[in-house]
Amino acid sequence: MDVQTGGGGLRITAQDLTLDTEPDTEDYGRMSARQIIAEGITGKIRCQTPFRESSSFAAFLSFGDDGRPFIYDVGTGITHWLNDFEAEEFRRLKASGVHACSAHKHEDGDCGAPITAESNQPIAKNDTTTTSAPTTQPPDDEVIATLAAMTPLEYERVRVETANQLGCRPAILDNLVKAACKQDGSSGSLPFPEVDPWPDSVEPEFLLNELSATIHRFVVMERRPTPDLSSTRI
Repeated sequence: MDVQTGGGGLRITAQDLTLDTEPDTEDYGRMSARQIIAEGITGKIRCQTPFRESSSFAAFLSFGDDGRPFIYDVGTGITHWLNDFEAEEFRRLKASGVHACSAHKHEDGDCGAPITAESNQPIAKNDTTTTSAPTTQPPDDEVIATLAAMTPLEYERVRVETANQLGCRPAILDNLVKAACKQDGSSGSLPFPEVDPWPDSVEPEFLLNELSATIHRFVVMERRPTPDLSSTRI
């Protein structure tokens, strides 16, 4: 596990993802990383983290610039990259997926597997070179989008830890998540209650008299002198 600090906050990476790791995805059910790569599924795949006990989809599986898969756990802030021991098998799996896509492209249009110059390079035999896991973590906007898709309880569980990892105060993170919810139109899943302002004007004298009468209904106290309600917590 590698831990780094910088202007973007604390960044933690690990190389404990395997091709047989089976995250429970929100859209595709339980699938191994091997199946996801073989079927050409790309993009950001929301899932439950398989590296700790979790009952919420507070993680997502995605791919680095070189196509290498990783799982980012929003709750812990750890980016779990594919381990070096399976790098060669991953390249072979990725290449076979690209060739299969090219062979059947005329039937299905586009299978979704990206064809790049790098993926079409021949696989070197007996290549035992190991590569270090990238130290970057998903962009902040991806983390914010994942938080915005959570239920209020899921968000509350990871709110403080995620704010620390992003290097900001929880209140600032709240504002960012709320803004993201409004942008994608998911106002119904906001992790904050929508409070409507009181529609009528308030008369302070009437309000204080009502408060005083209510207090005297339940609290035994002298009528005079009149208690200073300005310092009373209701």
